[in-house]
Amino acid sequence: MDADRDEVTRFVSALFRYADNHTCASLRAFDQFRSDVLPELIEPVAVDGDLAALIDTAFEAANRCAHADHPIVFAPPIFTNPNRARTIDLGTD
Repeated sequence: MDADRDEVTRFVSALFRYADNHTCASLRAFDQFRSDVLPELIEPVAVDGDLAALIDTAFEAANRCAHADHPIVFAPPIFTNPNRARTIDLGTD
């Protein structure tokens, strides 16, 4: 089953509508049941005021997760640093 593009669009629009420029979405996916394995996906995507590219990339990532042979969690938080995922790097303003 494919991911629902309309739902991904609504999700990205709701979560990232007010994200500042120079922040990024860190598209992340990981095995739902195993914390001892590396994440399936970590892909930073710049938020630049136009969410079209982010929606496209998030849809592709969600689709890969939907087609995985085991349960995958897709969780894209907002970060100010595309290279780090520390608490201080969260875009919370």
